[in-house]
Amino acid sequence: MPVGDHGDDVVTWRVRVASRASNSGDHEIVETEVGDLVVEIGPWARVGDLVIELAGSHGLCDDPADIGWAGLELADGSMAAADERLCTLPVAHGDRLVVVVGIGDGDAPAPAAAFGAAGSPSVRYGLMPVGEHDGGPLVELEVGLVPIGRNETDNIVVLDDPSVSRRHAHLIVGNEVVVTDVGSTNGTAIDGVPVSGERRLPVGSRLELGDVSFELRAIAPIVVDPSSDDSRPPSGRPTPQRGIVVFNREPSVPEPIDEVTITLPEPPSAPEEHRMPWLSIAIPLVLAAAMVAVPLIVGGLDRSYVLLSAGFLLMSPIMVLASFWETRRVAARRRRVGLADFHERVGSAERRGRAAVDDERRRREVAYPGPTARRRQSRLAETGLWAGAERFDEQVRIGVGRIPTLVGFRRDGGGAPWPENQPPLGLDGEACAELERVAASVRHHDAAPVTIPASGIVAVVGERDWADAVVRAIVLQLATSLPLTAVRFTFVTDELDAFDWAKWLPHDIGAGTVVTRSDAGIRHVVVVDAADGERLLDWAELAADAARSGAFVVWAGRHRADVPTTTSTLVEAVGTGSLVGGPPVADVVDLVSGDVVRSVSVDLVGGSDADRWARDLAPLRDPVGGGDPGRLPAAVPIGDVLLDSAALFDPDVVVEAWAQPAPLIARLGRTAGGIATVDLRRDGPHAVIAGTTGAGKSELLQTMVVSLALSLPPSRVNFLLVDYKGGAAFAECAALPHTVGLVTDLDGNLVRRVLTSLRAEIRRREAILAAAGAKDLETLEEREPAGAPPSLVIVVDEFASLTTEVPGFVEDMIDLARRGRSLGLHLVLATQRPAGVVSDHLLANANLRIALRVADLHESTDLVGVPDAAAIARTRPGRAVARLGPGDVLHLQTAFCGGRTPAPDGRDRSRDVVVHDFGIEPTGDGGAPAASVPDDAPTDLCRLVEIARAAAGRSGEPAPRRPWLEPLPGRVEMSTRLAGGPDGRVTAVVGVADDPDRQSQFVMRYDLGAGPLAVYGAGDAPVRFVSAMVAGLVNDRSPADLQIDVIDGESGALGRLASLPHVGSVVDAADSDRISRLLRQLSTSIARRGERGPTRLIVVNDLAGFAGRSERLDGGAAIEALARIAADGPAAGVLVITLAGRRVGVPPVLAASAGRRVVMAMTTDDDVVSLGVDPSLLTVDAPGRAVVDGLAVQTVDLPVSGEWSLEAIAARAVARWGELRAPSVGVLPERIEASAVGALSCRDRSSWGSMLIGLEDRDLRPVEADLAHGNLLIAGPLRSGRSTALGSLAASLLTAGRPGRVRPILIAPRSTDWSRSPIWGDVGIGEHAVPLLRRAAESVGSSDGASTVIFVDDTTDLDDEVDEELARLAALTRHTDLRIVAAAESVLARRAYGGLVAELRRERRALLLQPDVDLDGDLAGVRLARRSLRPVPPGRGEWVERGVASLVQVAVASHALPTGDTPWGTAPMGEDEPPSYVPPRRRATGPSERS
Repeated sequence: MPVGDHGDDVVTWRVRVASRASNSGDHEIVETEVGDLVVEIGPWARVGDLVIELAGSHGLCDDPADIGWAGLELADGSMAAADERLCTLPVAHGDRLVVVVGIGDGDAPAPAAAFGAAGSPSVRYGLMPVGEHDGGPLVELEVGLVPIGRNETDNIVVLDDPSVSRRHAHLIVGNEVVVTDVGSTNGTAIDGVPVSGERRLPVGSRLELGDVSFELRAIAPIVVDPSSDDSRPPSGRPTPQRGIVVFNREPSVPEPIDEVTITLPEPPSAPEEHRMPWLSIAIPLVLAAAMVAVPLIVGGLDRSYVLLSAGFLLMSPIMVLASFWETRRVAARRRRVGLADFHERVGSAERRGRAAVDDERRRREVAYPGPTARRRQSRLAETGLWAGAERFDEQVRIGVGRIPTLVGFRRDGGGAPWPENQPPLGLDGEACAELERVAASVRHHDAAPVTIPASGIVAVVGERDWADAVVRAIVLQLATSLPLTAVRFTFVTDELDAFDWAKWLPHDIGAGTVVTRSDAGIRHVVVVDAADGERLLDWAELAADAARSGAFVVWAGRHRADVPTTTSTLVEAVGTGSLVGGPPVADVVDLVSGDVVRSVSVDLVGGSDADRWARDLAPLRDPVGGGDPGRLPAAVPIGDVLLDSAALFDPDVVVEAWAQPAPLIARLGRTAGGIATVDLRRDGPHAVIAGTTGAGKSELLQTMVVSLALSLPPSRVNFLLVDYKGGAAFAECAALPHTVGLVTDLDGNLVRRVLTSLRAEIRRREAILAAAGAKDLETLEEREPAGAPPSLVIVVDEFASLTTEVPGFVEDMIDLARRGRSLGLHLVLATQRPAGVVSDHLLANANLRIALRVADLHESTDLVGVPDAAAIARTRPGRAVARLGPGDVLHLQTAFCGGRTPAPDGRDRSRDVVVHDFGIEPTGDGGAPAASVPDDAPTDLCRLVEIARAAAGRSGEPAPRRPWLEPLPGRVEMSTRLAGGPDGRVTAVVGVADDPDRQSQFVMRYDLGAGPLAVYGAGDAPVRFVSAMVAGLVNDRSPADLQIDVIDGESGALGRLASLPHVGSVVDAADSDRISRLLRQLSTSIARRGERGPTRLIVVNDLAGFAGRSERLDGGAAIEALARIAADGPAAGVLVITLAGRRVGVPPVLAASAGRRVVMAMTTDDDVVSLGVDPSLLTVDAPGRAVVDGLAVQTVDLPVSGEWSLEAIAARAVARWGELRAPSVGVLPERIEASAVGALSCRDRSSWGSMLIGLEDRDLRPVEADLAHGNLLIAGPLRSGRSTALGSLAASLLTAGRPGRVRPILIAPRSTDWSRSPIWGDVGIGEHAVPLLRRAAESVGSSDGASTVIFVDDTTDLDDEVDEELARLAALTRHTDLRIVAAAESVLARRAYGGLVAELRRERRALLLQPDVDLDGDLAGVRLARRSLRPVPPGRGEWVERGVASLVQVAVASHALPTGDTPWGTAPMGEDEPPSYVPPRRRATGPSERS
C-alpha cells in the first residue's frame, strides 16, 4: 500500500508556535506565544503563506501589509526563509516554531541573529549524568551561554555537589558546544583531559566537573544532506518526515521476575551433655576394698593373690574415666567441624540470597523504570520505549517503597527456617537464629518499584496538585510503555485545561463523559478528575461502568470517603498530601486483599515536565504498529483521496484520466504519511476484507470500486458486485458503466448461475490468451491493447452468508482465485468474521488483506499478522489495518462516499495553509465540521456514479460485455413470436430457457408427438402455464384439426379453456361416468389410427387426485385407460398433458411414460428432489419458474388483458371459425322427458310389454324394459323418484302398446294425487285392494286379449293381506301375461324375506334408484360398481337385467303427472311426503267412481 507522493498531499503539523516581531523603526523586538496549533499545509505552501495566515488569524501584526520580511525559526534553531516550501522543512510534531517577522522596510536578519552569536545550530544538545550519578535526569541545553555551578542565582545548570564550585564553567551552545572553565576549585576535564581556556566538547565525550560527570548527547534532529544515505546521526533521532519520526523499536525480550528459592543447611543438633559415670567407677572400688578387707580379717588367703585381684579391680574405674574424657574430646571436635561447615553454607546461601534480591530489584527497575528513566527513553528514543507492546503486563508503577521479595529459603529437610525465639527441640538455638536472620535479610526490598494491577479502579487521594502529579506520572508511564495501538486515554473532567498536556501524546486521546467498552487487544485508560467534588456521584457511577467494561480507571480525588465503592486500589497521601511541605509519600492499599504498602515514595510529574514529555513523544511512530493510528483523521471524504478532486464535479477530468494508461490502482484512504493506494495486480491479485458490523466494510468496498472506476474506463475494468445484505451496499455502484451485474441474497439461485457463467468466462479468456500466445492478461495488454478483455473485479460483501446459503461456494472461489490470477479476474471478499469462513487455500491466493475493527486478537493476527485491528475503537468506523505481505503492515483511515462535498469555488488550494487551535477532542468527535451542504444534495457516491456515466457518454466508451447474461425475466407473456411453431407438428412453447454454461438463452418448445408432457408444481402457476400453452396451440389451428378435452381438478382452474372453440369438453374431476366416456372415445380414436382424423389433446389436471379417485371408484380402470392412451396415443394423433401438484400419488406407469417433465416449485423440497431436480433452481420469486431438462425456464403465461389474453384469443378463434366447434363428451342429464327419449329410440316396440326407462350412461342411448320377459322391481330410498318412475313406466307402456291391449292397475297403501292420474285403469287403495286383485286374478287368460299389469307403489307399506295376494299373483305371472311392476323403499326391501318383494327379487330384474352400491345390488343379485363421488340426482340409478347393471336416467312422462304434481328435483311427490303425513285409508272403488 504505497503512500502517495508527498508533493501532492496535505501535510499536517501539531506544533507550538511563538512569534518574534521586530520593528525597523524603533528596533524593538517583541516575542509572544501564539499557542498550540494544528497546521494543515498545501503541497506548495511556503513560509510566507504561514506567516500571512497567522497574521490574519492570530494577530501577529495590526496589518499584514506592514510585514517587510519573514522567516520561520525551527526547533533546532535554524531559520527558514519566506520562500521555502513548508512541507520540505524538518518539523516534527511537538516542535516549538518561532515565526520571525520584520515590520517596516528593514532587511531580514541573518539566521545567526535570530538566536545569538553561537551560530546556527543544527542539533539540540543535552547532558546525561554518568558515573556515580548515572540514572539522573537529562539536562537539556538551550542555545547560547549556559553557566554551570552550585549557585542557583548565577547558573542555568545547578549542581548540588560539594566538589562543584559556585561558578564552575560556561558552555557556549550553538552548532557545537564549547567548554570554558571559570576558575573552579576542582577543575573541568573532557575525557580526563583538563580544560584550559575554550575547548570543543564532542558528542559522546565525557565532561567532568569536579566529581560530577556528564556525557554530551545530541537530542534533536540533525539536518543532513538530502543526498546522503545515512539520515540518522550518531546519538540522535532521524530527520522528521511530514511531522513524524519513525522509531524502529528494537525487539526486546522482557526479563521475567520469578520466585527464587535457596536451600539452607539443616542446623546442627544441640551440644550433648556428657555426665561422669560415677556408678561405673564406684562399684569396682567397693569390690576391690572388699576383696582386700575380707582376707585381712578372716585370714587364710594368699596375700599376693588378694593384692593382684584388687589391682585388677582398681583398673576398671581408671578405664571408665579414660573413656569418658575421650568421648568428650571427640564430641567437641566434631561439633567444631560441623559448626564451621554450617556457617560456611549459611554464608553461601546468604550471598546467593542477596544476589537474587539485587537481581530482582534490577529486573523490577528495568521492567518498571521511574519517571526519569521513562523521560530519557522518550527524549532519546532509547531501547525500552514502548517495550510493553511485547510484555503487555498488567502492572503500573506508583513509586518506590518497601515491598516483599520473591526470594525465599527452605531447609534441606524441607520447610522454612524457624523463628529465632522458637527453635525446635534438639537443634542448636544459635544456628536456628542464624538461619532466621539470613532469611529475614532478603524478605523485603527497602526501595523497590511498587506496582499495582492496571485494572479496575485505582483512587489517588490527596491535595489537587499532588493527585494531578501522580495521575500524570501514571498516564505518561503507560504512554511510554505501550505503543499507539495498545492503549487509549479518555479524560473525564470539568477542567480540561488541567490535562491539556495530554493532547501531544500520539495515542488515541479523548475527553468526555461517554466511555466506550474496551476493545480486545487495547487497554482503555479512563482518568476521572473528581478533585473538586461537585459531581462525585455522576463520576463514581461513570467510573464503575467503565471498570465493568474492562477499562483501567484512575480516580483523582481529595478525600478517601469520596472514592467509588468498587475501587480496587487506594493511593492515599500521608500527611498534607501536597507537593509543598513534606516528602511525596503515600500509603498504597489493595482494597481487595487488604495488603498495605506504607510510606511509598510516589512518582510525581509536574505540569511543565508532562508537557515536555508528551511533546517528546508526539512525533514518534512505531513502524511495526503501522504509523499513526491515534492521529489518523477521524473521517476522510472521498474527494480527499481522488487523483483529482475535481472529478467530483467535472466529467471531462474523468475522461482525461481514462485516456492515460494507468495501473489497476484503487485509492482507499489516508495513512499517516499520505494517500493509501492498492494495486490489485501487484498487491493482490485477490483481497480479503474483514470487519464487524458498523466497522465500515461497505464504505471501503464502495471507495475501492468508485476509485477504480474513475481511474480506468469500462474497457479496462469491469465490476461484478455480490451483496448478500439485500443489495443496499452496491445500490449506487450498480449504475456505474463498468458494472456488469449485481447479485443479492434475494436470489440464491442467481449466485450459482453467476458462478457457472464465470467458469464459462474463464474458459473464454483462456481461449483468447491461447490464441494470442500470451501468458497473462498484462502481456496481452502490452501486445494488443484493443484485443485484451478488461480486468474483472468480483466484489463480494457478506462472504460468510454466501458460504452458508450456497454450498460449495468456497471451493468455487478457490478455483476462481487460482485460475483467475493470470486472466484478469480479481476477487475482493468481505466478511464480518473470517475465522472458519476464509479457508487457508483462499488466503494463500489473497496476498492483500485488510482488517477493520474485528472481534478479537486472534482474528486480527490471523488475517493481518498483528493484533492491532482488535484495538480499533467503535467510535472510529473506517479505521483499518492493511497487510501487503509478511511484516508489511500499515494503518489507514478509509475514505467514505456518503458525504456531500460542496461545489468548488475555483480557487487553487495547493498553497493553502489552514490553522486550527489544538486541544483534546471529545470522545467520538468526527473531526472538523464540514462545509454547509443542503440535506437534499446528492451524496458524493451518487455524484461520482453520475460523473462516470457522463464520462462514458462523452468518451464514446461502449457498454462492457457482460460475462453473464441477464437473469431470466420474472414473467414471459405469450406473443406472436412464441405462439408459432414448426409446421406439421403440434409443437407447444414452454418458455424462455437459460443455459449459463453456454451463456445463451433461447425459446424452448416441445413437440407433443414425442410423448406426454408432465407438469409438476404447486399453486396456480402450472395451470397458468398449461392454459398459455393450449392458447398458443389453438392460435393458428382449426377446431376441425385440433380437438381438446380437459379433465379438470376439483378447483375447476382449467374451466376458462371452455371458451375456446377447440375445447370440446371440460369434464369435472368428480364426473367419473363422463370421464370414462371420454377415455373410451379416445381409445376408439387410437384403434382407428389408420383413418385420417383430427389431432386429439387431453389435458388432465391434478393427476394424483385423479388417480386416487379412479382407485376408489373403478379399481384404477380409468388410470389404466389413460396410461394406454399416453403410451399409444402419439402415434395416432392423441396427445396427453398432465398436471400434478405432488409427486406422491402419481401412478408410476404415467410418470415413466412422460416424454418431458416441467418441474415448478412444489410444497416441499423433497417433492422436487424426488423428481431429480435441484430445489435451489426454483427459489426465485418468479411465478412460473420451472426446470426442464436441467435448465431453468421461465414458462409462458397469458396476460390479463390485451391481444394475447385468453378472452382475446377465444374471440379471434370464434370470429375466424364461426360455428365450428370441437364435439363435446355427452352429459347424462339430470332430467329428461320421455317424449325426447322416445324420439332417439330406433327400436321397434312391437312387444306389448315394451316400456321406455330412460337414457343409459355409456352411449347415451335409450333403454327399454320388456314386461313380456318378466316382472320388474323398482327400489330406492326416500325422494329417489320411485313413484315418478312407476308412473312414467306406466305411461310409456300405454304409449307403446296398442289401445286396449294393456290394462294398468295401481295398488297403493294410501291415496295420493298420483293415484288420481287418468292413466290407471283401476286403483286399489290399502286393504280394499284385495277384491280388486282377486278380480284381476280371475280375469287372467280372458278372451278380451288385454294384458293386465299391476303397478304397486310403496310395496313395503301394504297390509299383509294385500301383500300376500300380490305374492300369489306374482307366482301366476310365470305362466300368464299378468305382470307386476312394484316400487319399494330399498332399505325395507332388503329386509323383506317374503311377500311380493321376495318374489320379485328372485327374477333379478330391477331398477335401483340412488342405490347404495354396497347393499342394494343384492336386490337384483348383482354387485354394483361405484360410479361417481358426486351426489346422485333423483331418477338416476342402475338398470339391472340378466345380471348386467347399467347406469340410467329415468325419462319422465310429464303428461301423465296429475295436475299440480312436479317431477323430481323440484317438489316432493307421493312417497316423498313427510312421514308424519298419513292419508286416510279408503276402500277400492268401482269404475264409475274413478277420477
